[in-house]
Amino acid sequence: MAYNVIDIIDKLNFLKRKVKDIYIDIYSSNPDDYRCKIVCKTLVKHQDKHINYYNKIKRNLTNKQLDEIDFAIYDKISFLIDKYKNSIYLIDEDHKSIKDILKLALKYENENKGLIIDIQGRLVKKEKDTKTVTYNVLSEILKKEQMYIYDLTKILQDY
Repeated sequence: MAYNVIDIIDKLNFLKRKVKDIYIDIYSSNPDDYRCKIVCKTLVKHQDKHINYYNKIKRNLTNKQLDEIDFAIYDKISFLIDKYKNSIYLIDEDHKSIKDILKLALKYENENKGLIIDIQGRLVKKEKDTKTVTYNVLSEILKKEQMYIYDLTKILQDY
């Protein structure tokens, strides 16, 4: 079985769902704090937007000729993603501060951005590798991540 960018997107999608579940847990653990609930609900919606975006990319790629990813490279990428997946958990059970929740969101998004950059780097061996569908799809995902990180950073600065 050959691997391609859709396999990577599936794994990235799983990470977004895991982060979404953390926001839902924080939401549930603060039943009386409506401000916290609004922030968590907004973060959940944003994760849903990312998930939907990834699914849209997958649908657009369904009938296209996709670059195969070498098994050894995919194995390393898969290991990286699994390592990151296992590090995503709610460290501090007491996220009552909106600022703490936003910092947590920014941390997750920065780590996700770093993961995508690392994946891209592992896929590039020659200059022509930057012209592949896989590289370009990951670049588009990265742009979306960077915009979200910028928005979160701005919100934190203004808060």
